[in-house]
Amino acid sequence: MSYQLLDAMSAEVAYRAEQLRKAGRNARMTKQSRPVRWLRAHRLTNVEVPVQERRSAEPVASRAGHLAR
Repeated sequence: MSYQLLDAMSAEVAYRAEQLRKAGRNARMTKQSRPVRWLRAHRLTNVEVPVQERRSAEPVASRAGHLAR
């Protein structure tokens, strides 16, 4: 294994470890606002979702029909 590859691998490991640390800090910070997010999502939204309806596929008219005439 060359030293360049070893350096690249160690740099990648350090980068990913730092990203995991940042994600862990952000997860801890958002725990405090979980009740607020729940209230916003469930109590304060007045969004009406329409009922889904099943549609069948319609046959596509041939675009080459006008060329054959």
